[in-house]
Amino acid sequence: MTTTEIMDSVQRITFDRQVYGYNMEQVENYVARLADAYQSAYEENSSVNAKYNELLDEHSKLMQAENNKPGHEVIAKVMVDAQTLAQKIIGDANEEAMRIKDEALSEAKTVVEEAYIEKATASIQMRKLIIYAETQAAAVKEEAGKIMSEADVQARKTEARANASIEQANAIIARMITEMQDMLTVQNSNAA
Repeated sequence: MTTTEIMDSVQRITFDRQVYGYNMEQVENYVARLADAYQSAYEENSSVNAKYNELLDEHSKLMQAENNKPGHEVIAKVMVDAQTLAQKIIGDANEEAMRIKDEALSEAKTVVEEAYIEKATASIQMRKLIIYAETQAAAVKEEAGKIMSEADVQARKTEARANASIEQANAIIARMITEMQDMLTVQNSNAA
């Protein structure tokens, strides 16, 4: 990626939000791309430094050779100017590489911090929902307990009434049996 592409990428980047904040895979991929871009800029800078050193060596050799030729002062001035320009280009490249690195690290840090904040916020909201659900479940359980108690009381009352009715019916049946036995006894006595 070129410097312009990196800067455009940093300004335009957006990440999808998930339950726990930003999509971590997208953040990690973006940071990896920034790291690759920085590595490319670093390698390019190293290449420029190597070429600069080669030019310095060549310059030294030329200076030694030119010192023995007429007009070497003009050539020496041109060489010094070229060396100054090369140093400025290298300095600018180093500054640009450091600026890109610093911006990329700052952006990555901001994105990661926002992701952690989103995750913390989501965790807090999830905990509140769990507490609310637990509270509601406890209330429903308590209400169900009351209903079960009332149903148990009603069932016992109904059972007591049913037992009383059964005892009444048994008493009536026993009385009827006794009356029938008395009638049979009277009939048997009359028949004899």
